[in-house]
Amino acid sequence: MKDIEQLKSLWKSLFGDTEAFISLFFQEVVREENIRVLEEKGRILSALYMLPYPFRIWNQEVTASYISGAGTLPEAQGRGLMRRLLIDSFKEMELRQIPLSILIPAEPWLYGFYEKSGYATVFAYNQQVYLPKDRRLGEEGVRLGEDNLQQPQESLRYGKDGLQCGEDDLQYSENGLKYGEDAILSEKYSISDMGDSFLQEREDLMDTCFSYFDQRLRERNACILHSYANFQTIVHDYAISDGKIWVALNNEHIPVGIIFTVPAGGSSFVAKELMADSEEVKEVLLRTALNHYHASSGIYRTVVSNTSSEEGQTIPFGMARIIDANKVLSMWAAVNPERRLIIHLFDPLLTKNNGSFCIESGKCYKTTNNKYNNAFEVLTMDIGQLAHFLICPEYPFMSLMFD
Repeated sequence: MKDIEQLKSLWKSLFGDTEAFISLFFQEVVREENIRVLEEKGRILSALYMLPYPFRIWNQEVTASYISGAGTLPEAQGRGLMRRLLIDSFKEMELRQIPLSILIPAEPWLYGFYEKSGYATVFAYNQQVYLPKDRRLGEEGVRLGEDNLQQPQESLRYGKDGLQCGEDDLQYSENGLKYGEDAILSEKYSISDMGDSFLQEREDLMDTCFSYFDQRLRERNACILHSYANFQTIVHDYAISDGKIWVALNNEHIPVGIIFTVPAGGSSFVAKELMADSEEVKEVLLRTALNHYHASSGIYRTVVSNTSSEEGQTIPFGMARIIDANKVLSMWAAVNPERRLIIHLFDPLLTKNNGSFCIESGKCYKTTNNKYNNAFEVLTMDIGQLAHFLICPEYPFMSLMFD
């Protein structure tokens, strides 16, 4: 039986999270069989948590082990304890037939640390700056310009719960936006705050919100998926912390957008997830966050796409470590039937991955044949290079907790 109070104390000293979040993590997220520790004389020196998540990639789903809360007491650092824990977790993943491990480094220097254990930086997001613009929000929406504002734009100020213009509320057309006490309303959309009251009183909407969230995740090339129970935990986490979640509903009360935000330094915010069915919905959700935080600007993350017309900064985010090369290569081969490859692979930690793999006709198998015709491309790489080769950096990776 793991000493949970010791683990909580270690987490608190390393990461500084609130007691509420730490209790939530140990009560609702992690299970004892997924806790790996190293201790001396009953004192836990180092720990990590292997969180199993469904992972969607190449239109297929596998279980991935998400490494969370990896840390070592300062006085025990430099002894290789975390590397030992990682190797131990890899062996456990092999036993459980988990083919892939993923993680999000907490600090930039940790990317190099995890590379030494076979991880590769393969996931990224695009970072955009949101600045409110004088723009029309639809054919009959509000134009934030001189035609619609009844007072000069510089006289705008924020009230407690909504945007006000001088002493009067912002004027709007019959089909335009209203800035009310708890939400922004329009003819087309209502904005619901998914806080504790939403969990308790709007369970009818929780199902539809989760279905929308899950559907939008499955449209991505590669990402963690979340169960309904985990989605509820995420909502609970944002409710007890400084985070906010809003969902946009159309006039039939069907979700058309969702945003997950946390406050940033000063009067700003970061939208860690933003899903919207249209640019109009995205604008309304970002405007909601802007008003709530009394901010002049904000940052939001989007899926990295070569076809995106938006300008932004691509930020390295997540890392992957292949545990079962044959399984991952077989998945990749199935969606690339035209490729003919021989891959000579080296993995210093998991010797089962060492050897030569032949990929052709959508299949993958190990081979000892050293004679290949010119139709095969021959590659030699280590396990980290293989992850980078297979999992394109343009693929998005989003996480709503623990990053």
